[in-house]
Amino acid sequence: MYDVQPKPFIDEVFHVRQAIRYCNGSFQEKQPSIQNSQSAFAIFCRQTNVVWVGFFALQIGLDSIKKHLHRLNRNRREPMTWKSILNSIMDRPHIHIPLVRELFSKEIGYIVTMALFTSFVIINKGIVVGDRQAHEAVINIPQLLYFYLFVIVFAFPYALVLVRRYIKFAKKDIAFVCGLSLIAISVTALHTHVHPYLLADNRHYTFYIWKRVYERHWSIRYLLTPVYLFGAFCVNSFISHKKFSFQIAFDMCVIVSLIPQKLLEFRYFILPYIILRLNLKLEDWWQLIIELAIYLSCNNSAFQTFALKTFYWNDSPDVQRII
Repeated sequence: MYDVQPKPFIDEVFHVRQAIRYCNGSFQEKQPSIQNSQSAFAIFCRQTNVVWVGFFALQIGLDSIKKHLHRLNRNRREPMTWKSILNSIMDRPHIHIPLVRELFSKEIGYIVTMALFTSFVIINKGIVVGDRQAHEAVINIPQLLYFYLFVIVFAFPYALVLVRRYIKFAKKDIAFVCGLSLIAISVTALHTHVHPYLLADNRHYTFYIWKRVYERHWSIRYLLTPVYLFGAFCVNSFISHKKFSFQIAFDMCVIVSLIPQKLLEFRYFILPYIILRLNLKLEDWWQLIIELAIYLSCNNSAFQTFALKTFYWNDSPDVQRII
């Protein structure tokens, strides 16, 4: 790869100069074109990933509470209710001290992380690090639909076995499916946002997907509605064996982390997809083999495209590549 591209290559060239300065130990020298502060490089993940920190904290907390209540219930003749739990907290708070200790020991890392993030948001006067206008929050509900399509592609062997089940479900609840279809069509028509960056840089895969699929004809984004609904069905089917609290928390975190994003980028989908994939039940080994083939094909295609597909811009002598 170095023989193919011996010089640094990135879609924002000013980051190369800044990275070289950092490698040389020049941490105090700033570059005007980079609007984020030096401390921003301490943020190793996307800021919105704090949503998933809360997700894991909630799951661990609920699991600890469930085990604690189960231990208390073993010593009771009648099952515990919300009323009996509240009464025990008021009348005998000492019996819940072990739960408080357990929650503190398990949740302290998450609490510190979220507290530091909250402090960052207050000091920074917002969640955005860098160009605030380019990363403004919007209500981009179709991001959920794009995520469902993303899931179908990368979890194809697992989605494939759900086709018959989905058809059966759609026939049984056709009114419900039609209602969801109308909602999907409405949000596509009213809440689709096209970020200027999406159409400004032809070095990104999303540029070609948007140009060659979504902009080929105005009707395509609506014709994809049945595929979106099947993707939503797959996502909920993949985690149907999990606790109800997990399902609700996962769906809410996907909504909170994706809908405010104006820019269509695959990187927004990676973390929720990984969490979804880790909780997916394997039904047969052939699915793993096909999944591996999909990943290898994607990686090989990405390397081949980067190495072989080159072009030039009129205002730059440097070779351009798709990343």
